Amino acid sequence: MLIVIADDITGAAEIAGIAKSYGCDVNFVMWTDNNVLTSTQAEITVIATDMRSLSEQEAVRISRDIVGCFSNLTGVRFFKKTDSALRGHISAELQAMLSETKLDKALLLPQNPSKKRVISSGQYLINKVPIEQTAFASDPEFPATTSFVTDVVAGSCYVSADDSLNVGINICEAESEDDVRKQLGKADDNVLLAGAADLFNAVLNRYFIKKECVNEQTNINGVGKKLVLCGSTLSRSLIGNAYFANRASAEENMPLDVFHGAAAYDWTESLRKTYIENECLIVRVGHQSTGGADYANRIKNVFAYLANTIVCEKQPSLIVIEGGATAFAVIGRLGWTSFSVKRELSPGVVCLSYGDTDIILKPGSYDWGNLFR
Repeated sequence: MLIVIADDITGAAEIAGIAKSYGCDVNFVMWTDNNVLTSTQAEITVIATDMRSLSEQEAVRISRDIVGCFSNLTGVRFFKKTDSALRGHISAELQAMLSETKLDKALLLPQNPSKKRVISSGQYLINKVPIEQTAFASDPEFPATTSFVTDVVAGSCYVSADDSLNVGINICEAESEDDVRKQLGKADDNVLLAGAADLFNAVLNRYFIKKECVNEQTNINGVGKKLVLCGSTLSRSLIGNAYFANRASAEENMPLDVFHGAAAYDWTESLRKTYIENECLIVRVGHQSTGGADYANRIKNVFAYLANTIVCEKQPSLIVIEGGATAFAVIGRLGWTSFSVKRELSPGVVCLSYGDTDIILKPGSYDWGNLFR
Protein backbone atom coordinates (compact mmCIF):
# COMPACT_ATOMS: atom_id res chain seq x y z
CA MET A 1 0.00 0.00 0.00
CA LEU A 2 1.35 3.42 -0.98
CA ILE A 3 0.22 6.43 1.03
CA VAL A 4 0.71 9.79 -0.67
CA ILE A 5 0.63 12.87 1.54
CA ALA A 6 0.26 16.13 -0.39
CA ASP A 7 0.61 19.61 1.06
CA ASP A 8 -2.18 20.99 -1.13
CA ILE A 9 -5.25 19.57 -2.82
CA THR A 10 -4.32 20.29 -6.45
CA GLY A 11 -1.02 18.49 -5.97
CA ALA A 12 -2.94 15.59 -4.46
CA ALA A 13 -5.33 15.55 -7.40
CA GLU A 14 -2.43 15.60 -9.86
CA ILE A 15 -0.94 12.50 -8.24
CA ALA A 16 -4.33 10.76 -8.09
CA GLY A 17 -4.85 11.46 -11.79
CA ILE A 18 -1.46 10.01 -12.69
CA ALA A 19 -2.17 6.88 -10.64
CA LYS A 20 -5.60 6.52 -12.27
CA SER A 21 -4.04 6.82 -15.74
CA TYR A 22 -1.59 4.05 -14.77
CA GLY A 23 -4.53 1.77 -14.00
CA CYS A 24 -4.08 1.79 -10.22
CA ASP A 25 -6.86 1.51 -7.66
CA VAL A 26 -6.88 4.99 -6.10
CA ASN A 27 -8.57 6.39 -3.02
CA PHE A 28 -8.71 10.19 -2.63
CA VAL A 29 -9.51 11.82 0.72
CA MET A 30 -9.35 15.24 2.31
CA TRP A 31 -7.51 15.25 5.62
CA THR A 32 -9.41 16.31 8.71
CA ASP A 33 -8.50 15.56 12.29
CA ASN A 34 -11.48 13.19 12.45
CA ASN A 35 -10.63 11.09 9.37
CA VAL A 36 -10.25 7.33 9.83
CA LEU A 37 -7.71 6.66 7.13
CA THR A 38 -6.67 3.08 7.82
CA SER A 39 -9.95 1.65 6.48
CA THR A 40 -8.82 2.01 2.86
CA GLN A 41 -7.88 -1.11 0.91
CA ALA A 42 -6.81 0.76 -2.23
CA GLU A 43 -3.38 0.23 -3.79
CA ILE A 44 -2.74 3.97 -3.49
CA THR A 45 -4.38 6.38 -1.07
CA VAL A 46 -3.84 10.06 -1.80
CA ILE A 47 -4.39 12.37 1.17
CA ALA A 48 -4.96 16.04 0.43
CA THR A 49 -4.02 18.52 3.14
CA ASP A 50 -3.69 22.30 3.30
CA MET A 51 -0.31 22.27 5.04
CA ARG A 52 1.23 24.77 2.64
CA SER A 53 -1.20 27.41 3.88
CA LEU A 54 -0.74 26.60 7.57
CA SER A 55 1.99 27.44 10.04
CA GLU A 56 5.09 25.27 10.11
CA GLN A 57 4.07 23.98 13.54
CA GLU A 58 0.65 22.87 12.25
CA ALA A 59 2.22 21.31 9.15
CA VAL A 60 4.53 19.24 11.35
CA ARG A 61 1.65 18.13 13.58
CA ILE A 62 -0.46 17.00 10.62
CA SER A 63 2.48 15.16 9.04
CA ARG A 64 3.02 13.23 12.25
CA ASP A 65 -0.70 12.54 12.72
CA ILE A 66 -1.18 11.10 9.24
CA VAL A 67 1.87 8.85 9.44
CA GLY A 68 0.72 7.78 12.90
CA CYS A 69 -2.60 6.57 11.46
CA PHE A 70 -0.72 3.82 9.64
CA SER A 71 1.89 3.01 12.27
CA ASN A 72 0.36 -0.39 13.13
CA LEU A 73 0.02 -1.58 9.53
CA THR A 74 2.59 -3.61 7.62
CA GLY A 75 3.50 -3.16 3.98
CA VAL A 76 2.86 0.58 4.00
CA ARG A 77 5.17 2.97 2.17
CA PHE A 78 4.90 6.76 2.10
CA PHE A 79 5.39 9.25 -0.71
CA LYS A 80 5.50 12.94 0.20
CA LYS A 81 4.10 15.03 -2.67
CA THR A 82 5.87 18.39 -2.60
CA ASP A 83 5.34 21.51 -4.64
CA SER A 84 7.31 21.41 -7.89
CA ALA A 85 8.50 24.98 -7.22
CA LEU A 86 9.65 24.24 -3.64
CA ARG A 87 6.93 26.25 -1.89
CA GLY A 88 5.79 25.18 1.55
CA HIS A 89 7.31 23.83 4.78
CA ILE A 90 9.14 21.05 2.97
CA SER A 91 12.09 20.58 5.31
CA ALA A 92 10.02 20.57 8.50
CA GLU A 93 7.42 18.17 7.07
CA LEU A 94 10.04 15.72 5.83
CA GLN A 95 11.91 15.81 9.13
CA ALA A 96 8.64 15.04 10.94
CA MET A 97 7.91 12.11 8.62
CA LEU A 98 11.43 10.74 9.00
CA SER A 99 11.07 10.87 12.77
CA GLU A 100 7.63 9.22 12.75
CA THR A 101 8.61 6.45 10.31
CA LYS A 102 11.97 5.82 12.05
CA LEU A 103 13.75 6.26 8.71
CA ASP A 104 16.98 8.24 8.44
CA LYS A 105 17.06 9.20 4.73
CA ALA A 106 14.73 11.08 2.39
CA LEU A 107 15.18 11.38 -1.37
CA LEU A 108 13.71 14.69 -2.59
CA LEU A 109 13.13 15.36 -6.31
CA PRO A 110 10.73 18.32 -6.52
CA GLN A 111 11.59 19.26 -10.10
CA ASN A 112 9.70 18.18 -13.21
CA PRO A 113 12.11 17.97 -16.16
CA SER A 114 9.10 17.07 -18.34
CA LYS A 115 7.92 20.65 -17.79
CA LYS A 116 11.37 22.23 -18.13
CA ARG A 117 11.75 22.53 -14.35
CA VAL A 118 15.18 21.17 -13.44
CA ILE A 119 17.82 21.26 -10.72
CA SER A 120 21.29 21.68 -12.14
CA SER A 121 24.53 22.45 -10.27
CA GLY A 122 22.49 23.13 -7.14
CA GLN A 123 20.13 25.65 -8.78
CA TYR A 124 16.44 25.41 -9.58
CA LEU A 125 15.76 26.55 -13.14
CA ILE A 126 12.50 26.95 -15.07
CA ASN A 127 13.05 27.05 -18.83
CA LYS A 128 16.72 27.74 -18.01
CA VAL A 129 15.79 30.79 -15.88
CA PRO A 130 16.60 30.86 -12.14
CA ILE A 131 13.35 30.51 -10.23
CA GLU A 132 13.75 33.82 -8.38
CA GLN A 133 13.55 35.55 -11.79
CA THR A 134 10.18 33.98 -12.63
CA ALA A 135 6.59 34.67 -11.51
CA PHE A 136 7.26 32.54 -8.42
CA ALA A 137 9.19 35.50 -7.01
CA SER A 138 5.81 37.18 -6.38
CA ASP A 139 4.10 34.20 -4.73
CA PRO A 140 2.10 35.70 -1.82
CA GLU A 141 3.04 33.02 0.73
CA PHE A 142 6.37 31.54 -0.39
CA PRO A 143 8.10 33.96 -2.77
CA ALA A 144 11.18 32.54 -4.48
CA THR A 145 14.18 34.59 -3.35
CA THR A 146 16.97 32.24 -4.42
CA SER A 147 17.48 29.41 -6.88
CA PHE A 148 19.99 27.55 -4.67
CA VAL A 149 17.98 24.60 -3.46
CA THR A 150 19.84 23.85 -0.23
CA ASP A 151 19.08 27.43 0.85
CA VAL A 152 15.38 26.84 0.23
CA VAL A 153 15.19 23.41 1.93
CA ALA A 154 16.91 24.00 5.25
CA GLY A 155 19.24 21.27 6.44
CA SER A 156 19.25 19.40 3.14
CA CYS A 157 22.31 18.16 1.25
CA TYR A 158 22.75 18.31 -2.50
CA VAL A 159 23.19 15.04 -4.38
CA SER A 160 24.63 15.10 -7.89
CA ALA A 161 24.23 12.30 -10.41
CA ASP A 162 27.30 10.47 -9.09
CA ASP A 163 26.77 10.99 -5.35
CA SER A 164 25.35 8.45 -2.91
CA LEU A 165 22.51 9.33 -0.55
CA ASN A 166 23.37 10.74 2.87
CA VAL A 167 21.58 10.62 6.20
CA GLY A 168 18.89 13.32 6.22
CA ILE A 169 17.17 15.08 3.31
CA ASN A 170 18.88 14.52 -0.04
CA ILE A 171 17.79 17.04 -2.67
CA CYS A 172 18.84 15.56 -5.97
CA GLU A 173 20.11 16.89 -9.25
CA ALA A 174 18.02 15.92 -12.29
CA GLU A 175 17.84 17.59 -15.68
CA SER A 176 15.87 14.87 -17.48
CA GLU A 177 13.29 12.21 -16.71
CA ASP A 178 16.06 9.63 -17.10
CA ASP A 179 18.03 11.47 -14.39
CA VAL A 180 14.99 11.21 -12.13
CA ARG A 181 14.86 7.43 -12.64
CA LYS A 182 18.58 7.11 -11.94
CA GLN A 183 18.30 9.08 -8.69
CA LEU A 184 15.33 6.94 -7.62
CA GLY A 185 17.49 3.88 -8.24
CA LYS A 186 19.69 4.95 -5.31
CA ALA A 187 16.79 4.52 -2.86
CA ASP A 188 15.96 1.23 -1.19
CA ASP A 189 12.77 0.48 0.77
CA ASN A 190 14.13 2.30 3.82
CA VAL A 191 14.31 5.69 2.10
CA LEU A 192 11.40 8.15 2.31
CA LEU A 193 10.46 9.34 -1.17
CA ALA A 194 9.42 12.95 -1.77
CA GLY A 195 8.88 15.04 -4.84
CA ALA A 196 6.60 15.97 -7.69
CA ALA A 197 4.90 14.31 -10.66
CA ASP A 198 8.00 13.13 -12.54
CA LEU A 199 9.29 11.27 -9.49
CA PHE A 200 5.86 9.77 -8.85
CA ASN A 201 5.75 8.49 -12.42
CA ALA A 202 9.13 6.85 -11.86
CA VAL A 203 7.84 5.29 -8.61
CA LEU A 204 4.83 3.82 -10.46
CA ASN A 205 7.10 2.35 -13.11
CA ARG A 206 9.34 0.82 -10.48
CA TYR A 207 6.82 -0.59 -8.02
CA PHE A 208 3.50 -1.09 -9.87
CA ILE A 209 2.31 -3.06 -12.91
CA LYS A 210 0.65 -0.83 -15.48
CA LYS A 211 -2.95 -1.85 -16.18
CA GLU A 212 -5.62 -0.68 -18.60
CA CYS A 213 -7.16 2.57 -17.42
CA VAL A 214 -10.94 3.01 -17.69
CA ASN A 215 -11.58 6.76 -17.88
CA GLU A 216 -15.06 7.98 -16.98
CA GLN A 217 -16.95 10.71 -18.83
CA THR A 218 -17.07 14.09 -17.14
CA ASN A 219 -19.91 16.59 -16.82
CA ILE A 220 -18.02 19.37 -18.60
CA ASN A 221 -20.24 19.13 -21.70
CA GLY A 222 -23.32 17.85 -19.90
CA VAL A 223 -26.40 19.63 -18.67
CA GLY A 224 -26.56 21.54 -15.42
CA LYS A 225 -24.98 24.57 -13.78
CA LYS A 226 -21.23 25.11 -13.98
CA LEU A 227 -19.16 27.13 -11.52
CA VAL A 228 -15.56 28.13 -12.27
CA LEU A 229 -13.50 29.57 -9.40
CA CYS A 230 -10.12 31.10 -10.29
CA GLY A 231 -8.40 31.64 -6.96
CA SER A 232 -4.95 32.31 -8.36
CA THR A 233 -3.90 35.95 -8.69
CA LEU A 234 -2.09 34.85 -11.88
CA SER A 235 -5.25 33.54 -13.55
CA ARG A 236 -6.34 34.93 -16.90
CA SER A 237 -9.82 35.73 -18.20
CA LEU A 238 -11.73 32.75 -19.60
CA ILE A 239 -14.94 34.36 -20.83
CA GLY A 240 -13.60 34.74 -24.38
CA ASN A 241 -13.12 30.99 -24.82
CA ALA A 242 -15.48 29.28 -27.26
CA TYR A 243 -16.75 26.96 -24.52
CA PHE A 244 -18.30 29.89 -22.63
CA ALA A 245 -19.29 31.82 -25.76
CA ASN A 246 -21.53 28.90 -26.73
CA ARG A 247 -23.30 28.90 -23.37
CA ALA A 248 -25.05 31.49 -21.24
CA SER A 249 -22.00 32.61 -19.26
CA ALA A 250 -20.84 35.42 -17.02
CA GLU A 251 -17.43 36.31 -15.58
CA GLU A 252 -17.00 38.43 -12.46
CA ASN A 253 -13.83 39.82 -10.89
CA MET A 254 -13.54 40.33 -7.16
CA PRO A 255 -14.38 43.97 -6.34
CA LEU A 256 -11.32 45.93 -5.30
CA ASP A 257 -12.75 46.78 -1.88
CA VAL A 258 -13.44 43.08 -1.17
CA PHE A 259 -9.94 42.26 -2.37
CA HIS A 260 -8.59 44.71 0.20
CA GLY A 261 -10.73 43.38 3.06
CA ALA A 262 -14.29 44.72 2.79
CA ALA A 263 -17.20 42.39 3.58
CA ALA A 264 -18.17 40.10 0.71
CA TYR A 265 -21.90 39.73 1.49
CA ASP A 266 -23.27 42.15 -1.14
CA TRP A 267 -20.96 40.82 -3.84
CA THR A 268 -21.89 37.24 -2.99
CA GLU A 269 -25.59 38.05 -3.27
CA SER A 270 -24.96 39.60 -6.66
CA LEU A 271 -23.04 36.49 -7.76
CA ARG A 272 -25.85 34.24 -6.56
CA LYS A 273 -28.32 36.06 -8.81
CA THR A 274 -25.92 35.95 -11.76
CA TYR A 275 -25.46 32.22 -11.20
CA ILE A 276 -29.22 31.64 -11.33
CA GLU A 277 -29.48 33.54 -14.61
CA ASN A 278 -26.63 31.76 -16.41
CA GLU A 279 -25.45 28.23 -17.17
CA CYS A 280 -21.81 29.08 -16.39
CA LEU A 281 -20.41 31.49 -13.81
CA ILE A 282 -16.69 32.31 -13.70
CA VAL A 283 -15.34 34.10 -10.62
CA ARG A 284 -11.81 35.52 -10.67
CA VAL A 285 -9.60 37.44 -8.28
CA GLY A 286 -8.72 39.87 -11.06
CA HIS A 287 -6.00 41.72 -9.11
CA GLN A 288 -2.31 41.16 -8.48
CA SER A 289 -1.49 40.20 -4.91
CA THR A 290 0.28 42.88 -2.89
CA GLY A 291 -0.25 41.80 0.69
CA GLY A 292 1.42 38.43 1.18
CA ALA A 293 -0.07 35.59 3.22
CA ASP A 294 -2.81 37.71 4.83
CA TYR A 295 -4.24 38.54 1.41
CA ALA A 296 -3.98 34.92 0.27
CA ASN A 297 -5.83 33.64 3.34
CA ARG A 298 -8.58 36.23 3.04
CA ILE A 299 -9.08 35.57 -0.67
CA LYS A 300 -9.44 31.80 -0.24
CA ASN A 301 -11.94 32.33 2.58
CA VAL A 302 -14.00 34.71 0.42
CA PHE A 303 -14.11 32.07 -2.32
CA ALA A 304 -15.15 29.42 0.21
CA TYR A 305 -17.96 31.63 1.50
CA LEU A 306 -19.32 32.51 -1.92
CA ALA A 307 -19.02 28.93 -3.21
CA ASN A 308 -20.98 27.60 -0.25
CA THR A 309 -23.70 30.21 -0.83
CA ILE A 310 -23.96 29.37 -4.53
CA VAL A 311 -23.90 25.58 -4.07
CA CYS A 312 -26.61 25.83 -1.42
CA GLU A 313 -28.73 27.73 -3.95
CA LYS A 314 -28.40 24.97 -6.55
CA GLN A 315 -25.68 22.32 -6.58
CA PRO A 316 -23.82 22.52 -9.90
CA SER A 317 -23.05 19.54 -12.10
CA LEU A 318 -19.52 20.88 -12.46
CA ILE A 319 -17.19 22.91 -10.25
CA VAL A 320 -13.81 23.93 -11.64
CA ILE A 321 -11.29 25.35 -9.16
CA GLU A 322 -7.93 26.90 -9.94
CA GLY A 323 -5.42 27.16 -7.08
CA GLY A 324 -4.73 24.64 -4.34
CA ALA A 325 -5.41 26.80 -1.29
CA THR A 326 -8.67 28.00 -2.83
CA ALA A 327 -9.75 24.45 -3.66
CA PHE A 328 -9.08 23.14 -0.15
CA ALA A 329 -10.94 26.05 1.45
CA VAL A 330 -13.93 25.68 -0.88
CA ILE A 331 -14.28 21.91 -0.58
CA GLY A 332 -13.63 22.03 3.15
CA ARG A 333 -16.40 24.62 3.58
CA LEU A 334 -18.76 22.38 1.59
CA GLY A 335 -17.92 19.51 3.97
CA TRP A 336 -16.95 17.06 1.22
CA THR A 337 -14.14 14.68 2.24
CA SER A 338 -14.01 11.55 0.05
CA PHE A 339 -14.01 11.43 -3.75
CA SER A 340 -13.88 9.15 -6.75
CA VAL A 341 -11.11 9.82 -9.26
CA LYS A 342 -12.61 10.07 -12.76
CA ARG A 343 -9.69 10.94 -15.00
CA GLU A 344 -6.64 13.07 -15.70
CA LEU A 345 -7.72 15.64 -18.30
CA SER A 346 -4.26 17.07 -18.93
CA PRO A 347 -1.04 17.11 -16.88
CA GLY A 348 -2.00 18.40 -13.42
CA VAL A 349 -5.68 18.94 -14.33
CA VAL A 350 -7.80 16.18 -12.79
CA CYS A 351 -11.51 15.42 -12.49
CA LEU A 352 -12.89 14.04 -9.23
CA SER A 353 -16.52 13.38 -8.41
CA TYR A 354 -18.65 13.85 -5.34
CA GLY A 355 -22.13 12.44 -5.85
CA ASP A 356 -23.54 13.99 -9.03
CA THR A 357 -21.03 16.85 -9.04
CA ASP A 358 -17.75 16.69 -10.92
CA ILE A 359 -14.86 18.70 -9.50
CA ILE A 360 -11.99 19.67 -11.79
CA LEU A 361 -8.90 20.92 -9.98
CA LYS A 362 -5.98 22.81 -11.54
CA PRO A 363 -2.82 24.16 -9.90
CA GLY A 364 -2.53 27.92 -10.26
CA SER A 365 0.83 27.67 -12.02
CA TYR A 366 -0.35 25.14 -14.66
CA ASP A 367 -1.96 25.86 -18.01
CA TRP A 368 -5.63 25.10 -18.70
CA GLY A 369 -4.65 22.94 -21.68
CA ASN A 370 -7.61 22.09 -23.91
CA LEU A 371 -10.17 22.07 -21.10
CA PHE A 372 -12.28 25.00 -22.36
CA ARG A 373 -11.59 24.76 -26.10
